[in-house]
Amino acid sequence: MEEQNKRKSIIYLTIGVLTLVSLVVGATYAYLQAQVKNGTNASVDITSGSTDHLVFATDGNITINASADNFKENGLDLSDTATASAILTANNTTHIANDTYNVYLDITNNNLEYSSYKKENDTKIYLKKEVKEEDITNGILDTYTPIPELYLKVDGPTTFNKKINGLNLDSEGYDITEKRGLITIAEDVPISTTAPEGMTTDTWTITITFKNLKTNQQLNTGKELKGKIIIQKEKLVLSKLLADANKEGEEPTLLYHDGQKDYAKEANYALEAEDYSYRYTGGNDVVNNYVCFGGDCSNEPTNDNYANLYRIIGLFDDDKDGVYNIKLIKADYATEDETGGEGIGARSNSYYDIDESIYQGKLTTVPKYYWNNDTNNNNWGESNLNTKNLNEFYLNYIKGKEPETEKWYNMIEDHTWTTAGNTEENIYYSQNAKNTYNNEIKNPAVGAALSTAVATYPARVGLMYISDYMYGASQKNWTTVASEYSSAVVNNWLYLGLNEWFITRNASLMGSTYIIDETGNSTHRYISDNYSGLTYYDYTIRPVMYLNSNVKITSGTGTSSNPYIISQ
Repeated sequence: MEEQNKRKSIIYLTIGVLTLVSLVVGATYAYLQAQVKNGTNASVDITSGSTDHLVFATDGNITINASADNFKENGLDLSDTATASAILTANNTTHIANDTYNVYLDITNNNLEYSSYKKENDTKIYLKKEVKEEDITNGILDTYTPIPELYLKVDGPTTFNKKINGLNLDSEGYDITEKRGLITIAEDVPISTTAPEGMTTDTWTITITFKNLKTNQQLNTGKELKGKIIIQKEKLVLSKLLADANKEGEEPTLLYHDGQKDYAKEANYALEAEDYSYRYTGGNDVVNNYVCFGGDCSNEPTNDNYANLYRIIGLFDDDKDGVYNIKLIKADYATEDETGGEGIGARSNSYYDIDESIYQGKLTTVPKYYWNNDTNNNNWGESNLNTKNLNEFYLNYIKGKEPETEKWYNMIEDHTWTTAGNTEENIYYSQNAKNTYNNEIKNPAVGAALSTAVATYPARVGLMYISDYMYGASQKNWTTVASEYSSAVVNNWLYLGLNEWFITRNASLMGSTYIIDETGNSTHRYISDNYSGLTYYDYTIRPVMYLNSNVKITSGTGTSSNPYIISQ
């Protein structure tokens, strides 16, 4: 125990010295300490279903507000702390239990800036696991060195300089000055307990400190950092997807839309949706976001399981509570087996005469649908494509995948779709990706064309938004207006080559709504075959849905040949 206390003293002394150095070089300096130690916590959040019991507790979020009053030149540092605990209790038979858990930090808001020219000395994370007596007894710390880092018990030699979400450790910790979104603190952390105690508690204490300087701090006055600890048995789906999509040295393909720069190669970050979503962006050759939904799947169109191949548009936190839902879209166009044949809902009597020079999917027969062939109004609530083909026929098709449990159907979240739409001028004429998103989702307008149109519509299944499609392209294309998006299709994994309906209505014309045309541009078309004697249009569709937040990834890498396997 004496040796353990000595080691702790060295750790704290080292941190103190490093903090002193940071003040000397004159950088705004914030750091985070993560400690794990034995303790107790009475608040239980999650319980496993095994004979042994692994439960979790959290206490508090992290908030730092730098104001003119609390963050003056030569003033005090700003700090806040939160805790999370994993509590393992052994069964009454063997009194032995072994398990693992995962710890994350979700930085939901952070607009703190670098205040010195030496950016590497600014906002930092210190990550350290306080050692236990048994670690020393078992000789695990033979190669331990007292530097501020995350220490994990692993098989084999102890390793240091661990990279966390691409954050490199230097002598002063991990730089998070402009970091937002999810940070994986530790995954597969082992926890065990044996008689006579029969219970072990690991408590993580997360402290973020924003260092004040002997210089003018006006740059960060009024700035804020918010975060919370996530501790749970299962790995976060988002952690897995980020690790696969944003590999070091490669262009990131899963971007956090907070309107601030997070990635070294990021361009046009000011045009992000700022809805705190994570969206896949880039060409089909770089975006690996395939998922099996409905059972086994195949990327070969002659295989019946090709119908179960989907792709992830992104992860969305509509309630802004840190809980994300995966948004899925069919990897190829819907077939009659899935959404209904002739005489069902909005299905027309036509099939595409497929031009293989533009079609990038693999189907040999692609059916066509009107947007609404019932009332002829572009109110999504009245659309029989919505009510019949998608939210009746398609859902029954999904239920039939495992009829006894309705497993796949139950994975689909009820969602409120934004269906008011907007005018042509506000959607695709002279509008970049962000303006289109704002006019389509944040500030839609029903318009005089149909005053009774519903602004939102609750359903399990919908279609793509125009902004979904525009953000699917590489960042460099986000300045391109929707009516001229053909120049971006080579960089957009969502482009498949055929005319396709969006969910978004045209608020300028009662019988019109928006599409992707064969060139990749966005334009409007009339929605049925009997609207005022005008030319009618029937196009392809791809069902879109949000999955429940408790859906998890069990295997796969996201490629079409090795798609993600999900379960609930």
